[in-house]
Amino acid sequence: MNIGDKIRNLRKERGLTQEMIAEHFNLSAQAISKWETNLAYPDITLVPSIASFFNISVNELFDFDTTEIEAEVMKIVDNNSKFRDNAPEKAEGILREGLKKYPNNEILLNNLLYVLHGDKTNEKIEIAKKLIQYTKDDEIKYDAIRILAGTYFDLGNDTMGEYFLEQIPEIYFSKLELDALYLKGDDKKRATNLQLFLSIEQSIEMISCLIEIANKSNDKKQADIEFNRGLKIIESFNPVDEKYKNAYNHLKENFIKNNSLKRF
Repeated sequence: MNIGDKIRNLRKERGLTQEMIAEHFNLSAQAISKWETNLAYPDITLVPSIASFFNISVNELFDFDTTEIEAEVMKIVDNNSKFRDNAPEKAEGILREGLKKYPNNEILLNNLLYVLHGDKTNEKIEIAKKLIQYTKDDEIKYDAIRILAGTYFDLGNDTMGEYFLEQIPEIYFSKLELDALYLKGDDKKRATNLQLFLSIEQSIEMISCLIEIANKSNDKKQADIEFNRGLKIIESFNPVDEKYKNAYNHLKENFIKNNSLKRF
């Protein structure tokens, strides 16, 4: 049973009309109808209020539907990631369609931050601030802070950029790193592969910074040295998992494209 069916059944059990629920939440009867026919989901911020209205827990309201929603959201994210760098407008369209079905879904909004540029910068800032204020997921919160800081620096507002950078705590050990060290079996393998990729991705990002510094100093020799070092780091790994093969290839393509020093 999904959340729309659950709301419909609860409403009927209590002898309520769609209009009565709509009035309570200051919505239209059409909005409630869309919930009950599964054409749309309630705004995530309304979920606790809906559960309270029917005098049930949030878990009871969602029944077993949360797992299904999470799976569908991850499919949308995976589809969007294929186009994020080469066709950001297409990636944006995929995410916006997903948000029509799952309004204010934090994972979709977080991914949307990566593809909003140019005249959509103000929307990007608004979404990032909203996630920072309301999310209870630290990964989403600090990613939004990081993106927001970078956006302000790109706009030339160093004061705001520095302010948000200060909101990010210094981390010496990540949970993922500890999972890789101490877990066993498939959980250890998953954490190790992901931590390894993230470590390499961060190293390549730092090397890109060194290339930028060298280029600004007109030191092409040093820029070439850093560029070749970055390629060697990427090419030294040959993962068996197809998922990570694609990720490493994508990392290499972006490194070459963004630094544009050499082509194969």
